[in-house]
Amino acid sequence: MLHQEQSWMEWSGGPQDVGCTLRLDRLPAGSDRVLLMVYVYAAMGPVRDVSSLHLKVDADIEHRLDLRDNGEAAIIIGEFYKRNEQWKFRALSEGSAYGLSAFGRKIGLDVDDRHPRHPSGGSGRGPRHESATGT
Repeated sequence: MLHQEQSWMEWSGGPQDVGCTLRLDRLPAGSDRVLLMVYVYAAMGPVRDVSSLHLKVDADIEHRLDLRDNGEAAIIIGEFYKRNEQWKFRALSEGSAYGLSAFGRKIGLDVDDRHPRHPSGGSGRGPRHESATGT
C-alpha cells in the first residue's frame, strides 16, 4: 500500500482480499499516467508470497496473475494512461528483481520503497522526493 494517504485512492478489504478504488479525476493537475504495482518493501524478497492477484477495472476488464513461482521483487501489473483526454487501461506484467526503487530510477523518479514502520532499512540512501507513485 502507499506510504502516504492520497486523496485519489481508497483501500478496502483485508490481507487476503485487498481492494483499491482509484479516482483518476482527483489526481494532481498534469497527471497522465498511473502505474499499478505489486512490490516487496526494499526488495527484500519475491512477490510470490502474494500467491495470486486478480485485478478488476469496472465490470469490463479483468487481469489475473499467478505469482506463486515469481521471483521478482516488484511487478508493474497495469497502467492507466490518458489519451485524447480519456483514461485508458493496459494490463502489464513487467517485473524487476531489484524492486520498486529500481523501477523508479528507470522512469526518472526517486521512490522510497522502505517499509513505513522500519524507515532505516531497505535501499534508502538519504532523503527521497515525494511522488504520486506506489502501490
